[in-house]
Amino acid sequence: MTNELSKAAAALGRKGGKVKSEAKAKAAAENGKLGGRPRKYGNILTNRDSIEARGYILTQTATGKLVRSEPFKERVYSINGVDCIQLDTTSTASGNILHFFALEDIDRNEQGWYIKPTRQARYLWKSWLKNKPEIPMRDYSVGENEKPYQK
Repeated sequence: MTNELSKAAAALGRKGGKVKSEAKAKAAAENGKLGGRPRKYGNILTNRDSIEARGYILTQTATGKLVRSEPFKERVYSINGVDCIQLDTTSTASGNILHFFALEDIDRNEQGWYIKPTRQARYLWKSWLKNKPEIPMRDYSVGENEKPYQK
């Protein structure tokens, strides 16, 4: 009995999924205008991605270093319109992987510094890729003329 119900429900679902109404077409068009389906975490950056420097914030973590008690200036990048900072680097036999975390995915402590990410890296930059994008001002030292990050 249960098997027959499952088959009937599956057939009904298939039939409903094939329906092409004006409402479905309109909803799909509106979703497309918003950029379509959101990208998954850990996307590998290529030269099709846009990266721009947006200033700096004070953090407790520096790339490739342990958590520090004194503040460290960390550069904020806008990657495809998402504000990110690089909090981790992985060295491999082939090259380096830079881990960029979206600011919205990172916790803060009482001093306002950014700490351990609550999610996976949003973007990955792999040094051995042929079509990797250039990262602006990637020298790990924030210049005196750079301004603090503002949304």
